[in-house]
Amino acid sequence: LGRSASSEETASELLVLCLIIEANHHVTNIIPESALLICFGFVLGGIIWGADKTQTFTLTPTVFFFYLLPQVILDAGYSMPNKLFFSNMGAILVYAVIGTCWNAASLGLSLWGCHMGGAMGDLDIGLLQYLLFGSLIAAVDPVAVIAVFEQVHVNEVLFILVFGESLLNDGVTVVLFNVFDAFVSLGGAKINAVEIIKGIISFFVVAFGGSLVGFVFGLLISLLTRCTKNIQIIEPGFVFVLGYLAYLTAEMLSLSAILSIVFCGMCCQKYINANMDENSVQTVRYAMKVFANGSETIIFVFLGISAIDKTLWVWNTGFILLTLLFVIVYRFIGVFFLTWILNKFRLVPIEVIDQVIMSYGGLRGAVAYGLAMMLDENKIKEKNLMVCTTLIVVYFTVIIQVKTLSCSLIGAVYFFTKSFWFSFADFEFSEGDSASGFDPAFNSMPMRVAYRPGAGIENPVFIPDLDPSSVQIPPWLAEAEPGGAAVAPSQRAQVRLPWTPSSLQRLAPLRISTRSTDSFMLYPLHPPPPHCLPPHLPPPPPSVAKDSTSD
Repeated sequence: LGRSASSEETASELLVLCLIIEANHHVTNIIPESALLICFGFVLGGIIWGADKTQTFTLTPTVFFFYLLPQVILDAGYSMPNKLFFSNMGAILVYAVIGTCWNAASLGLSLWGCHMGGAMGDLDIGLLQYLLFGSLIAAVDPVAVIAVFEQVHVNEVLFILVFGESLLNDGVTVVLFNVFDAFVSLGGAKINAVEIIKGIISFFVVAFGGSLVGFVFGLLISLLTRCTKNIQIIEPGFVFVLGYLAYLTAEMLSLSAILSIVFCGMCCQKYINANMDENSVQTVRYAMKVFANGSETIIFVFLGISAIDKTLWVWNTGFILLTLLFVIVYRFIGVFFLTWILNKFRLVPIEVIDQVIMSYGGLRGAVAYGLAMMLDENKIKEKNLMVCTTLIVVYFTVIIQVKTLSCSLIGAVYFFTKSFWFSFADFEFSEGDSASGFDPAFNSMPMRVAYRPGAGIENPVFIPDLDPSSVQIPPWLAEAEPGGAAVAPSQRAQVRLPWTPSSLQRLAPLRISTRSTDSFMLYPLHPPPPHCLPPHLPPPPPSVAKDSTSD
């Protein structure tokens, strides 16, 4: 009893130490938080096992799927940038649905082929069981993805593609896992074309049905928050209660609970901000972050504690190494192939370096481990081997891949490439460049640094005056000025476009260049006092003077 109490005190001290270390940003910048929590779980599990000689704490599927995961997914859906998500929804669905099915099927078939070739020894695993294992190992962890991508500072399109894919991927993976689990229960001899068609239909019904339940509960939250003006003290509770009810309702109807709570959070966020009091909105936001971060911490710590259970460690070198190899290789193949197809239809193609980050950012996590723990030992004789392999894949992706992605060459190359192009890339050589005598091979200037004639569509009122002798008038402007007199762009603009508020408001939508830092919306709409006006401009060209005289 004394030894057990001592171990509990030591575990509590380590927990406090872990929280202090995690709060230190210098440590988390070197070691990712997810890896730090898993390592802390290793130490904590070793202390508990050393005191009791048994594995007392385990992360059961019930605790994970019903108490920890909903908080994380609800926060992710509520924090989703909806406009960016729906503008890239086609690509996200392609990666989440087709990509997940590709990863699961290719991994399962490849492992089965290697097994038939004798690369794994004597294992009691059939084709359907390999496909079942492939479906659970295809789950991408959104928690680890968010953490590492915030450290690497990726662009928003890449972030939403990977973040959206990881969220929807979890729901698709669970649905796919249930389909293959039903096939395993049915038996390979009884599976025919009719059963396969039923499985495909069931896949889409479960996925879209869960999404529909989420939309309904999101609408219910939006309507309910319009009637809570007099009970502001408890109105934040409606968001959490109804969000969790969306998850439980979908689970009760055998639909996708993950997709349900994702779309529930996405649908209600804008209406909550508009309907509820500002203090209540802040309460919802901060409370949701607290619950999500607490659940994430518990999940990663228990992933480390699970490594101490000796009954789970059933080793097969061929099975484990081939799984690691196929997980990485097929992720790269799937992302590059699907992106090659998507780039044919996208206005802004996904770059190669973005595809590398997407491929390398396919991190496995607690969802894969929770599904592995749900395997039935009566149907899957090699359950412990699959759980052991899943843990190794999770540790490898969360610790090794996250570390190399955030701190090593991949993150450095990505950051340098993006910084280089955003800092030094200029507009392409245009007809205006040719007219102004600009040579693109030399004197390329950084964006937002200096004005270069002919680059982009500028606000003509605020273009700085140039030396008339250095300006070559383009032919289409020289025809309007018979004398060929060189007129600075700002002078020409002010002669042809009188300064009036209506003119500024009318031309405001024309500013599409990113080179100028001015804005029509920031310019005063009322004329300045006389002492603030600029000095008189030189007389206009002869053609303009004649026109004004004739008028």
